[in-house]
Amino acid sequence: MDIEVKHLNHFNKIINRKDLDKHKIILNFSPSKDDIKSINFSNVKNIQFNYNKLKDELPLALSENNNLESISFIKCNITPDGLSYILMCQNLTELNLPDNDCINEMTSELIANNIMLKTLNLHRTFIYPPPYIDNILKSKTITNLDLSSNEIKTEKLKNIKNNTTLKILNLENCHIGANGVEMVLNNRSINDLNIGSTMINYNNIVYNSNSERALNEEELLNNITLTCLNISGNHISKDKLIKIAQHTTLTDVDISDNSITDEVLKAFLHNPNIKNLKARNGNATEECLKSIIENRSLHTLDLCNNKIYDFELYKVLLTECFNLYELHLNGTRVNDYKNDDYQDNLEREIRELKRIAMKREMVMSIPAINELEKYISADIVKYIIVKYCDENFIFSV
Repeated sequence: MDIEVKHLNHFNKIINRKDLDKHKIILNFSPSKDDIKSINFSNVKNIQFNYNKLKDELPLALSENNNLESISFIKCNITPDGLSYILMCQNLTELNLPDNDCINEMTSELIANNIMLKTLNLHRTFIYPPPYIDNILKSKTITNLDLSSNEIKTEKLKNIKNNTTLKILNLENCHIGANGVEMVLNNRSINDLNIGSTMINYNNIVYNSNSERALNEEELLNNITLTCLNISGNHISKDKLIKIAQHTTLTDVDISDNSITDEVLKAFLHNPNIKNLKARNGNATEECLKSIIENRSLHTLDLCNNKIYDFELYKVLLTECFNLYELHLNGTRVNDYKNDDYQDNLEREIRELKRIAMKREMVMSIPAINELEKYISADIVKYIIVKYCDENFIFSV
């Protein structure tokens, strides 16, 4: 459970709680330098700082706290010196540093040699120059590594195959190209891989300096260590997606923002190993309905912003697909209620969907409330959303 702290007095009130080690403390205020000297962090195990401007004073104050296990600095202007202080915490296993320019050769070596760190988030930390990536990938303890939104040179991934510790790797928006993806797929310890928006290819035309070719789907099929894969936003062609759907070990897949058609969706639905499928922003239609109903393995299905039109279809999905725990269809179009009865029709349809989903204790996000705003006043839309929301049935717009 998170405890959000907005001012120093609040922090001083909670700091001696006996159960503090079970909570994540989120500091949404910037203490002064004098405040830092007076704050006692010794009882804190999990803490997050948001948009703090003190740079290295906070890391220095935390450096001698051997009780800390998880620290997050969200856009806090942490420098390499500040990071070196943080890494002095002897029991630190999780470190999140998004949007901090804090990686240089010294800190990358400190990370590689740290014997406790398991989870490291370096989202947009500007780690482009060598040999920083090489050093970080030498870590013998990090199992979960987020390098997303960094400009990574493909050649810096050539030794990743030798890392036998990594289990989860996020390279989203790193633009490593198909050559970089091939190097990553040569690693046989990673089972959860996010390579969304990395290849940037469309119909075998490559728009990336890191790659001279498009993705070879056989490289994915040959890696049977993977269980979770995100390949969204890569403009992968229909034929390649259909081949990737034959993967034998994948259970969680995100193919959003690619060439999603009914044929593609059917191919993934026919794979009995896939439990969770996200296929947003595609061209799937009602033709895929039979494959969805016949599927007996899916637990969650996300088809937001496809071309599925009718409320009746959603009723069928809710009544027939007993294996589904979550169904997300918002952003798709529904029948347009342009006549005088549109409000009554909409409320009746939503009420019916709610009744079915509640009976199933299912999470569902319904379609097109926002699109219906052109026919219904904003006040009515808000009323419907509030009226029919509860913890077991979620309307998402």
